[in-house]
Amino acid sequence: MAKHSVTNRHLVADIGGTNTRIAQAEGSVLISGTMERFRNNEYSCFDNVLRAYLATHTGVRFESLCFALAGPVWNGCGTLTNLNWKIDTRRICEDFGIREAFLLNDLEVQGHAIDHLEHEAISTIFPSQRGNAAINRNSAKLVVGLGTGFNTATVQETKSGPLILSSESGHMGLNLTTPTARALIQHLEKDINFVACEDVLSGRGIERVFQWLSNGVRTAPILSAPEIVLAADNGDEKAKETIRSVCKILGATVGDLALTHLPFGGIFLVGSVARALSPYLAEMGFDECFRAKGRFSDFMDEFSVSVMDDDFAGLKGCAVFLGQSQGRA
Repeated sequence: MAKHSVTNRHLVADIGGTNTRIAQAEGSVLISGTMERFRNNEYSCFDNVLRAYLATHTGVRFESLCFALAGPVWNGCGTLTNLNWKIDTRRICEDFGIREAFLLNDLEVQGHAIDHLEHEAISTIFPSQRGNAAINRNSAKLVVGLGTGFNTATVQETKSGPLILSSESGHMGLNLTTPTARALIQHLEKDINFVACEDVLSGRGIERVFQWLSNGVRTAPILSAPEIVLAADNGDEKAKETIRSVCKILGATVGDLALTHLPFGGIFLVGSVARALSPYLAEMGFDECFRAKGRFSDFMDEFSVSVMDDDFAGLKGCAVFLGQSQGRA
């Protein structure tokens, strides 16, 4: 708790479907000791999360805010895709007495963070045959988020700074051609009218795949995604089969996205599910399915695939965006 008034700080928040992370920044630098994580299911709305944070960080006057939202954003407003929270930056500024606020898509701020993270915060899983992705710094990058949901953003460097294009790729139809994938989609269609990417490539997607593979086994336990990953870590065959299925579907989907966006600067997997799957990607078929693109299979060697290990990278991206915005002002 601050003991005296502090001014000229910024407030940054990464509002996900399950957790909200909040911190303070000066320029593009996050201030140590100010980062907190909140479980969304313990609060009725984002305003109450913000009030809880500010109640323990008194004596600070914030010049501006930058929030990242796991959902579509338009004109300073947005609604979480997987939680019924609405964010309106104009109202927040009025209610909390803050001069200006920015609202970005959560994958967009991850794109802002890539080039500003510590080297150890990014693990390269599959290097590009052209060399390390850092060599292609000015080439397009692709950010792929796996957590409560699934989404992507592309990053293109320009003379005036990074141009980051958000999307709602998680709601594209999941269209895969392998017999196993087709059988899974047919199974999910019994309960889901339209099977989208994030219906499989997410935390709840892992749970659905596990239940599908356990179909007909009356004694099969109902496990959460973290429990399934832990069971796989401990050698449970059904859990390992689940992880293998998800890794293969992820590889095929990310491969399609790579051909769409040509991210010669690298593909960066972010989010809690991406980090949980990271140890399995090399051995569970991700690479094989990523590169299975017919006569363009060899071309897929052009792309590196990395995992961003920093759970607070979204906050860093918000701070970087604010710093860049000040520099352009």
